[in-house]
Amino acid sequence: MVVKDKSPKYINILLAFWGALLIVIYMLTITTSTSTKDRYYEIMESASQKAELAFQKIKEKKQELGLSLSSEDKYQSGMLGPLHSKIQTTEGEPAAKRTSTNPNFAAVYIKMFKEANLKSGDEIAIVTSGSFPALNISATIAAQEYGLKFISMTGIGASSYGATDISFTYFDMANYLYELGIYENKLDYVSFGGAYDDGSEFPNDVREELMLRINSSAVKFISESDFKKNIQKRIEYIEEKCPNLKLFLNVGGTIVSMGNGYTNAVNYRGLVKPNYLTLNKSSTDLDHKGLLETYLENGIPIIQMLNITKIAYEYGLPQDPAGIPAVGAGDVYFETKYYIAIPIMGIVISIVMLSFYFIVRKKYNL
Repeated sequence: MVVKDKSPKYINILLAFWGALLIVIYMLTITTSTSTKDRYYEIMESASQKAELAFQKIKEKKQELGLSLSSEDKYQSGMLGPLHSKIQTTEGEPAAKRTSTNPNFAAVYIKMFKEANLKSGDEIAIVTSGSFPALNISATIAAQEYGLKFISMTGIGASSYGATDISFTYFDMANYLYELGIYENKLDYVSFGGAYDDGSEFPNDVREELMLRINSSAVKFISESDFKKNIQKRIEYIEEKCPNLKLFLNVGGTIVSMGNGYTNAVNYRGLVKPNYLTLNKSSTDLDHKGLLETYLENGIPIIQMLNITKIAYEYGLPQDPAGIPAVGAGDVYFETKYYIAIPIMGIVISIVMLSFYFIVRKKYNL
């Protein structure tokens, strides 16, 4: 026996029209959108200009010290070091290092701070290695321009093409930029860095040379090879200076941030906000958890600056471009605005149609 469809014929037509209408509304929403300067444009531009100035000063200082620029530094930015060095920790990718020398990464940090809902006066922690000195500089200057209070810690070890010149490590760069007044605050803490954060893979003479420079500075030295004690010390230092921490920012692959062994931190990129899973479930043993996971699981947003070419793409910056982009160049400086009336109209029409559909279903007992 053939069962006849009891529903009125116009219902199928109505559903088809509804689907087509939603497609049209979506297309109208996209095509009528406008791109305007980000409301933080002036801060972004100022931070990027200062980052560009800092890069130039570092390059000039390297030339003054008689340090040759890296063969992979095709932009002659001065922000890449040698492939091999006695403070080199891991292998680095030249394209990622070159991408990182874009001063507009300072604008990316500003946008991330905005996305994290930070306000002037909020407290953050900045932990770096020597692997991406340009990103370290951009992060520090962006935090200053945004008006944040922050604690800064760095490791001296660096992956290849990072701050691998022994006589001019990122620790030295930061101190120099502070002397010039480009950095408003000196580094708070420094460690040797490396596989165990203690520089144990560095030659003794190199460790001694670095120690002399550290002792002659006002920067506090962290020396703790026990991983769990190291993490606890750093948390205490951060809480002492920034008791109301609103964000944790990491640049590079330091063991103290990433963790000791496999951790969830390897999957983090860019701004990561806490969610139900990170707050309630951890797959990492406490013996291996680094600062990134520790803070994220305690409800603190993080910024993880690794996989730089992907971050550049996501924020509208070029990947390994032909030259260093000009300040103000890139989609990061703009925000897309949509005519909200169009999707609202679509929602209203959809509610009416959906209500009518259910009335018909009830009427005909469908």
